[in-house]
Amino acid sequence: MKKIVLSALIISVSSTYAVAKDDFMNKIIKFYSIATNGVINFEAKKVKGGYELKLSPKTYTYKKIFNPNYSIKVEVDEGPVVTKPHFTFAKAGLVSKINLLKLLNQQTQNEINKNLKKAPILNYEAIVSFRDILKENFNLEPVVIEEDDAKFYLSEVKAKSNVDLTNFTGAIDIDINKVKVEPKKEKGLFLLEGVTLHNEISDKPVDNIALFGKSSVDVKKFALKVDGQKPLNLNFTFNVASEIQKVDDKFLNFALKTHTKTNDVDTIAFSKGIKESKSDLMLKNLGTQGVIEFIKFSQKMQEIQEKLLQDSNDPLKKEAAIAAYMAELTTLNNTLVDIFNKTFVSNRSRIILDVELISDKKSFIKLNLLYKAKPLSGDMNSALISLAAQGLSIFDGDFEIQLDKDLATTINPLSLMVLELLKNKGFATEQNGIYHLKGTLKDGKLIINGKAYTLQELTTTLF
Repeated sequence: MKKIVLSALIISVSSTYAVAKDDFMNKIIKFYSIATNGVINFEAKKVKGGYELKLSPKTYTYKKIFNPNYSIKVEVDEGPVVTKPHFTFAKAGLVSKINLLKLLNQQTQNEINKNLKKAPILNYEAIVSFRDILKENFNLEPVVIEEDDAKFYLSEVKAKSNVDLTNFTGAIDIDINKVKVEPKKEKGLFLLEGVTLHNEISDKPVDNIALFGKSSVDVKKFALKVDGQKPLNLNFTFNVASEIQKVDDKFLNFALKTHTKTNDVDTIAFSKGIKESKSDLMLKNLGTQGVIEFIKFSQKMQEIQEKLLQDSNDPLKKEAAIAAYMAELTTLNNTLVDIFNKTFVSNRSRIILDVELISDKKSFIKLNLLYKAKPLSGDMNSALISLAAQGLSIFDGDFEIQLDKDLATTINPLSLMVLELLKNKGFATEQNGIYHLKGTLKDGKLIINGKAYTLQELTTTLF
């Protein structure tokens, strides 16, 4: 009975595989092209036992860096039963051992290789399931580069990813124990410890742009030491996290958070007494189409800059290249106003900001503002002038500021004059060395302590 069940299971899996089998490698290389924002394309050639992959950079800079002749050999064990990298039922198993140095051009290889203790080898293993789920494991062996004046050390790098090849959503996590650079002829140090990176695509790419998702970088220890006339000694932890979240078919939210913290005396002194800082920025209800067009604008800007860089190397083409660049740049910049109008939508887009600085006392800035400006027109310069002319009418919302006198004075001695002016005019209060200011923007007026001011009235009152 057990043999019958097992046979039925194998037949069922084989039948499913026969229906589901397709060119999974094309899906994988398309995903990686999307993941690199199209800056690097990947080409795959089927060979005996697997595939040969080549990097095909689109930009001039990357074309100069990478070796166009190097092929990455990927062993492929096609299912329904695979034994590499381990035994399982799947569409395919993939294994590769990549010498990262050979990805670079010959000149760069020669420069690095003479100081490299051992070739940097990346071990790659992956499984493609019948449901087109790609599970990958990356393992980069430790790298040591020892030059005459400095030594570089990168510990083992481990990464795991899980990607749905039907819609290119998924995530990758990377762990790096240590990155260390030490000069030999003088005292100094650059050190990163406990580095973790996370990148996630949460929704199907739009126009081959992985728009929706989140990413983060967490560093348990950042140390920088430099000796000299102006010695520097820093030691802190930090975290940066961002997310773009889909609201509906027309709008999205963008969030950015940062957090740094230290107990090191030298670092606190360097940062003007700040022991910890937090920032939380959210741009709510941005127009999705505007954001997409801005990303394409940035990509196009990079393309024309790359073209100028390439053509400028030829003296006969340099003058024409500069003229063409300026013409394209003008045309491109003329689209910025339309992109801005599509991104920041009046009575819908909102800016929320929360910044916190902790020294001996706590300082903060809190903003919650609704964008109210009229659509802009003309070129970017005239648009910015017309935006400024709208004055306090640009936003409705609330703000609150709390500032430690000692911290403000340390950062900028002139700030005390401004704080005292606000206090004497009744806009701010001060208690135990802490200044506090709270107000509301509404219909083009600033409301503080129940009294409303136009921009002109505010200027007259203060000055």
